Amino acid sequence: SSGAPAELEVYKATQNVIDYVTDLGPAQIKVPTNERELNASPEKEQWLSADGRALNDAILAIPGNRLVKTKSVIAKGGVIGPCVTHRKVKVDQSSRRLAEHNPFKSRHCYAANRVAHVKKSRGVDDNVPTSSAVCDDLTVRLTLADACGRRRHVCKADVGNAYGHASRISSVAYMAMPKTLQTVDEEGDELCIELGGAPLWGESQAGFEWYLELCTELEKQGWRQGEIPCAWHFTSERGDARLLTIVDDLLISESASSEMSITNDTLAALRKRFGEVTSEQQPTSFAGYRLAWAADRSAVTLSMEQKVVEAVRAHMPELLDGKKPAGLLRGEALQKAADELMLRTPAEPQRPGRPDPDGKTVQSITGSLRFVEKIMPSLGV
Repeated sequence: SSGAPAELEVYKATQNVIDYVTDLGPAQIKVPTNERELNASPEKEQWLSADGRALNDAILAIPGNRLVKTKSVIAKGGVIGPCVTHRKVKVDQSSRRLAEHNPFKSRHCYAANRVAHVKKSRGVDDNVPTSSAVCDDLTVRLTLADACGRRRHVCKADVGNAYGHASRISSVAYMAMPKTLQTVDEEGDELCIELGGAPLWGESQAGFEWYLELCTELEKQGWRQGEIPCAWHFTSERGDARLLTIVDDLLISESASSEMSITNDTLAALRKRFGEVTSEQQPTSFAGYRLAWAADRSAVTLSMEQKVVEAVRAHMPELLDGKKPAGLLRGEALQKAADELMLRTPAEPQRPGRPDPDGKTVQSITGSLRFVEKIMPSLGV
């Protein structure tokens, strides 16, 4: 409020408006979040094409998944989960240009929380393991700092359609068709998707099933899990390597002496097992950060200016216009508000005006707060 520069960090930003660069200068794309916005979008055709690819390539192409009559599922007492479509635009973090290959991305997800309510009302116990190891922000920073300090090689990798390569250990599920891709059969009957193959994004157990698959593959290659479940290590006469997991995103730090041989062998094995695995040496981004490396790899600068802009646009747009926001907490008042944040249990009554359909409460505060590395507050700004 005094006009002095503020230090901001963002854990998760809602990316509904995407800034990118073209040959003509800066530009923006608004990501549609509902049918009305989709129909009004100048990029409607690109989004519809992305929706189709997401259905055919990531769902129907998986063995065990198929289209079935909706009325047949209902007749036998099956629960058909709603389909929620998430869309995003892939932007190169270093150039800020749209990705060269299919920058428009869609993902059709299974709305497990709504299905859980239906099953609970029927007395069905649907407790399944849901955990998947995700490294925290501090672990990422320490790994990058260690890599710089010892001039280690760094590479990131991303397993394409990771959940589609996992083995389903839960029962068959059913999901409605995406709203943009409603389908009927030759008899005019409405169709839905039978999920009998690999787990799908949004299913409660999907992350856990993928995690089991990834762990099995890494152990087969000779990697060993560390005390932190998301951290793995590999040691041989060639050298050593460390590997971090964020679901399907991997970060590998390897000793200079082994000259990327451990990394390359790992990537080759992952591609043989899972198919598409993209990778980047000396990555320009990871875990939401933009990474800028010194020429001799002795230092790396982490920044997230674009996510800060996106978070401010979503939560406090007046800051972008240079206006002073009302009710901005600072100093001790901000820390006191953070210390007092509490999560209700589902048994407690809902607070007026705060709908809470899934039994969870997320509180947020906004203010000028220096990031404390020993904790991970989820703040809008």
